[in-house]
Amino acid sequence: MSYAAAYDRFVAHPDPLARASNALALIVAASQPFYPVYVWWIAGPAAWPTLFTLLTTPFFLAVPFLSRRDALAGRALLPVAGIANTTMTALLMPPGTGVLLFLGPVLMIATLQFRRGETWLGLFLAALTGVAFFAVGALDPSGVVAMPEDALARLLTLNAISAGSLVVIAGLQFSAARDAQT
Repeated sequence: MSYAAAYDRFVAHPDPLARASNALALIVAASQPFYPVYVWWIAGPAAWPTLFTLLTTPFFLAVPFLSRRDALAGRALLPVAGIANTTMTALLMPPGTGVLLFLGPVLMIATLQFRRGETWLGLFLAALTGVAFFAVGALDPSGVVAMPEDALARLLTLNAISAGSLVVIAGLQFSAARDAQT
């Protein structure tokens, strides 16, 4: 079986919004092992806290499996996993890395993947995203490692580009899903 066929089989779902969420979850899960490598390249040994991001990978991989049983629950798991991943990483890394920028795509996903009758869930997850943002800010975490200013600036750039890319990918996925519904 080719990689493309395996991917299609893994994300397949009769609900176009669930398929879009499954695809996004797989994209995030596939990219997670590389994040600690990128941060290590930028910050050296101070990157070790990013290894904890791998703890959320199973939750992203669970989205398609849960979607097969309950499409709404599977779609809801994606932003919940994103909130958990971003919050944990923001608490572990020093301020100024831009990790909280990932809550932008999470907010977008939480609001775009639900239908009119499911708006309550999208609004709840959007509010949970906001709570996570303000809670991390209120805690004013210093992280568990210190990094030089130049590393912080490069990580801010990396995270801004990554979060922006996720916004574009999510927009394309949900645009295609909306087109498939009509």
